[in-house]
Amino acid sequence: MDVLNCLAQLRVNIYVSVPKDSNADYLEALLENSCGVYSFAYPLWRKNVKESEAIIESFADIIKRHQVDVVYVNTIFVVEPQIASKRLGRFSVCHARELIDQDDHLRNRIGLNATEIVSAISRRSDLVVANSKATQALFSGAVNVIHAPNVVSPAELDIPNDVGSTLTFAIVSSNTPKKGIADFLEVARICRQTTPNARFLVIGPTNAYTEELVQKGLPENLSLAGYASSPRAAMERANVVLSLSHFAESFGRTVAEAQAARRPVIAYDWGAIPELIEQGRTGFLAPYRDVDSVASYVEKLCSEPSLIKEMGEAGRAKMIGEYAPDVLRKALQRVFRQALQSDIGLRSDVSKKRVTVIVPVYNAPDSVRCCLESLRKWTDVAANRILMINDGSTHPDIGPLLHAFERDNEGFYLINNESNLGYTRTINKAIQWAEEDDVVLLNSDTLVTPEWLEGLQRCALERSDVGTVTAMSDNAGAFSFPISNEYNPKPDGVTHELWAATLLRATGTCRPVEVPTGNGFCIYIKRELIKRIGLFDEKAFPRGYGEENDFCMRALGAGWVNLISPYSFVFHERTKSFGKEKEELVKNAMEIMGRKHPTYAKRVRAAFSSSEMLHLRQAFKAVYDFDAKVSNVPVSVANDSTELPEQRFVRLNEALINWPEVEKRCASRQHDLVSIVICVYNNAHLTEKCLISIFGHTQETNFEVVVVDNGSDIATLAMLERWAKEQPKIKLIRNFENLNFSLGNNIGFAASQGSRVVFLNNDTEVTSGWLEALLNGLDVDGVKAAQPKLLFPDGRVQCIGVVFSAKSPLGYPIYADEPNNAIHTKNSRNYRAITAACLAIRAIDFAKVKGFDPHYINGQEDVDLCLRLGEGKAVFACAADSIVYHHEGRTPGRGKHIKHNRTLFVERWSSKFEADDVGYYRNDSVTPSEYSIDVPEFLEQGIACWRPSTYVQ
Repeated sequence: MDVLNCLAQLRVNIYVSVPKDSNADYLEALLENSCGVYSFAYPLWRKNVKESEAIIESFADIIKRHQVDVVYVNTIFVVEPQIASKRLGRFSVCHARELIDQDDHLRNRIGLNATEIVSAISRRSDLVVANSKATQALFSGAVNVIHAPNVVSPAELDIPNDVGSTLTFAIVSSNTPKKGIADFLEVARICRQTTPNARFLVIGPTNAYTEELVQKGLPENLSLAGYASSPRAAMERANVVLSLSHFAESFGRTVAEAQAARRPVIAYDWGAIPELIEQGRTGFLAPYRDVDSVASYVEKLCSEPSLIKEMGEAGRAKMIGEYAPDVLRKALQRVFRQALQSDIGLRSDVSKKRVTVIVPVYNAPDSVRCCLESLRKWTDVAANRILMINDGSTHPDIGPLLHAFERDNEGFYLINNESNLGYTRTINKAIQWAEEDDVVLLNSDTLVTPEWLEGLQRCALERSDVGTVTAMSDNAGAFSFPISNEYNPKPDGVTHELWAATLLRATGTCRPVEVPTGNGFCIYIKRELIKRIGLFDEKAFPRGYGEENDFCMRALGAGWVNLISPYSFVFHERTKSFGKEKEELVKNAMEIMGRKHPTYAKRVRAAFSSSEMLHLRQAFKAVYDFDAKVSNVPVSVANDSTELPEQRFVRLNEALINWPEVEKRCASRQHDLVSIVICVYNNAHLTEKCLISIFGHTQETNFEVVVVDNGSDIATLAMLERWAKEQPKIKLIRNFENLNFSLGNNIGFAASQGSRVVFLNNDTEVTSGWLEALLNGLDVDGVKAAQPKLLFPDGRVQCIGVVFSAKSPLGYPIYADEPNNAIHTKNSRNYRAITAACLAIRAIDFAKVKGFDPHYINGQEDVDLCLRLGEGKAVFACAADSIVYHHEGRTPGRGKHIKHNRTLFVERWSSKFEADDVGYYRNDSVTPSEYSIDVPEFLEQGIACWRPSTYVQ
């Protein structure tokens, strides 16, 4: 599949043959990456088996039917297609992965010696692809040979290597004798006395051989871990990987995967393994079958554990540079260059070309500055570039402004026109300067938003016939949303980034819309289209307006299409440069368009009233229709008239979430899906531990993970984006600012799809069976929500439910800090309130009360939710058999607003409900000996929290 995936990225048509089609998933994968698959039985090369003329003829028919130029046989064991290729005069390639000079079994199977096998393959092949330098050496001199290494996926194996006091040494294999399992056991036995901090793990399937080993007795420092579902799952369990094969491997995939995952490798020094391991830098090479030498390297790493991290990083760097998929793809491009005697490029839908963003400038320095600052913030200038072209501006501030941006920012370039050339001549000049790049024309009175360029390019590259892509906007004529030809303002108090993100969440499931024209305020244009139809018509449209309409109609005539991207939103002020000239320019342009393209007006009417366009506008309208400017914000607890921070969050809660619509759609949520919502603000390490625990301990339930990033730092965001890319169950939502716990979780809830939702702090770690036990607690009749037993990392109870004393309306976690094994902490029962550090709830119930109240700033919102939802009844369960560990208080800013939160809570709930804690203690035959307050200075203000200091049985 690695070879096919790389070939599928090239501009070649691929037909695949397989000897059987019993694996449906494999067949589907082949179909997805090829033009078609042939399945019929054909023999493998072995002694006493002659080539089949019938099979040769079958391959010849396929070659002739599809006019095949190159026959690529992906193994040395299939002979007939190469014979057919030679007979028809086609170029024949054989991919060799075997060290035939070191493999007695293989030679006996074929019935020839190594020299004879090399000679036979060379006669059938015009070129041999060797998977290692060792394999390459076998064919050198006999036939043309290219080294194309087997590869791994570093992105899928980008995992930390947490080194503790005990180190885990693992062997990952099929658990057959030839993989050196017996040697591994012997190493473990040697290390029992010398390295007590070493543990050994056999990762692989259970079979008759492993059962025999168990019966004979395993060393006490060794365990059988069973089969791992993926290379990542296997590597997560190890600090160091051992490779002790009894046969000469021609590559060593596990060795490569281990190094890509930052795991040093100890291996035998033979076969092609030495190509992968740099002695003393990425791992250690021991003499073949020398278990004492292997054990000595184990001892060295145990005595110098800092080497593990150092070697791990070096190994990963080596794999990225020498064994990543693009290395194989480039090698295969060399193969086809030789085979076809011409360059073979990448398919347009997988080739993300560099883009030059062209910003024509004429006066309006304030708008230009805002535009360029947004580009600097939200454009990847390491992969693309920004060209500012000053068309003879007369304003004295423009020159210094543009020169400063070019001087101070990588990726920004400047061209100055000595005199005003007009818009169309200016952009043509810029397009020619951009050479082979795709281009985006961007007005200087725009503001770009996060992933604006990626959203345009996503549409441009998903189809080969796409010529132009235009962004959506708040104010761009027919490209304005939701109402065309009108200004659609964002709500007050909402940043451009947050509003764009909210809108794109609503349109992200829509398809791009085909239109006959684009809009030059922000239009992506493929270089291939420019080469095909030429530049903009600067004679007919010298001053601008109409030139992009004409260009797009010419594209249609040449067989290309123009799209509106539902994945890109750009704000636009309009008319900052042209001023009063606009009306006359538009009138002249439409007259010219009518003469050049008589069907233009009709096409525009049809496209902008199509069902696809209406669907896209409706997605916008659902957001805009809800009143974004909330007029009745509850009075704050403060005595002055200044709007407090929490009032903005209340407004945003209404502006960004259409709660009536969210409640209405609860009926259509996926019944068997559980949505786990995690709100994140920094804490990359704890957040990743949380995600690892979820995917490691949640197997039986269908779930999604909605991760809401509340404006985290770069390290945290990079980690989240990596997880979202590698794990399809994760949906990443970016808010681009810290909206606090309540609003962040509410936004995550609105984006979730499950009928049941679990809110989970990012500083938690779940355990085996946690979710199933938690949902069982929720499924009890009358229960509105459920929490697990929350424990501190040291095992003490953090929260098993919230109770209320007679001394204050503020609740407190019952039995906090008690040992987990205390009898009164083991009960599953109901309370009037529970914690939202981990809280399971039905989506419909959460929506009915509009979620967490943003008046609270990172505190008391969970207890408030329970009292609003349960109206003081004990309808919230603690599922004591669901265990979750909580690193409480590790999220920045958690206690900053404690006074505000408690004051609001006491004012809202004072005297509403009676105390209930004594009843729980009585049922448990426990008496609280005395109550104390947590913050003495809060006593006079009436917002101190009282809780028992000790308990007496």
